[in-house]
Amino acid sequence: MVGQTNAEDVAQAIFINLHRRYDDHNYTDAQLKAFTRNQCLNFIKKQKRNKRICGIYKEAIITHRQELEFDVIYTLHKMVKNLPRKTRMCVQLYYFEHKTNKEVATIVGIKTTTVTSILNYGRRLLRNMITEKNEL
Repeated sequence: MVGQTNAEDVAQAIFINLHRRYDDHNYTDAQLKAFTRNQCLNFIKKQKRNKRICGIYKEAIITHRQELEFDVIYTLHKMVKNLPRKTRMCVQLYYFEHKTNKEVATIVGIKTTTVTSILNYGRRLLRNMITEKNEL
């Protein structure tokens, strides 16, 4: 649907182009109608083209974002593999398998408070790894 602003833009373009083409303002009603119709059709074509181009850009952005997210997750998984064994187990259970601290403690065989400490330690190690990677 064409809004008020777009209609005004098309009308303005019609008058500007008529003035350029017919300096003496000598044009017939048929010429005016044909010119107006063509300007409106050109506007509609341009709108469709712009929507299509926007759709292509949106699709490309979504694809790129998904690729970046995959790269980040892949890199994090590689970094987690480099953590000490108990820290790695706690991080994997908590973040990747969505277990609670209590569940992680039961599985690993440690206290819940120890799980909290190990997760804090693991986050600190991962943060340091990311910082080191970004400095390269």
